[in-house]
Amino acid sequence: MQSIIDRNKNKIQEQEQELRSLQETRLAAIAAAQKEKEIQENKEDYCLILPREESNDVEILRGIIKRIAKPRSILMAI
Repeated sequence: MQSIIDRNKNKIQEQEQELRSLQETRLAAIAAAQKEKEIQENKEDYCLILPREESNDVEILRGIIKRIAKPRSILMAI
């Protein structure tokens, strides 16, 4: 009888641990979604504002990208 009670207690503890894990995962997902929503709503806070000269340089480099075989290094520079 005691062994049955012990097994049931173990099962309950395992299920409680799984529930806590799922709750933590859910809270993390909610926090991530809220952060993503905040970023989308405030995009200007996460953007670089380039001076006109630098913006022109970027456009020139984007034009070059279309004409070269391996543009990775230029994309990284931009």
